[in-house]
Amino acid sequence: MLKAIDKPRIIGDIELYDVPQIAEILKLAPFTVTKFFREGKFPRVKIGRSYYLSRENLFKFIREGKIILAFDKNLSFVEIKSKEKDLMENTEKNLRIAEHYLEIMKLQGTPAEAQKIMQERYDKAKADLEDYKKEPINLNDMKEI
Repeated sequence: MLKAIDKPRIIGDIELYDVPQIAEILKLAPFTVTKFFREGKFPRVKIGRSYYLSRENLFKFIREGKIILAFDKNLSFVEIKSKEKDLMENTEKNLRIAEHYLEIMKLQGTPAEAQKIMQERYDKAKADLEDYKKEPINLNDMKEI
């Protein structure tokens, strides 16, 4: 098992294991554990430069060979909806800025080809935003890891 110096990091009441500790417990190479984080086999909990896995999820993986995040999924959905809102607000802000730049380009006599490219990008971003508003992320879009 883990040596005394290799105790998990504790935040609140959650025990977190880093990549070397997970590798030691699972008898895997640290590279493989990192790969599991990147591929989504482990939920990504990154603090600073290191990935961590909670004790609960580590034992889920040991028991079941995979981690299905039922409770965490709801939390993730709330976070995703918050980021979705931020993304839409930022996109709307950027579209207003781009619209302003298009006007400046016209007034300054920017070459027609450059104006055309900027207008096409603006139109595409605006259309994407409208499509996105019609189909926001919902709970059914959340899939098992």
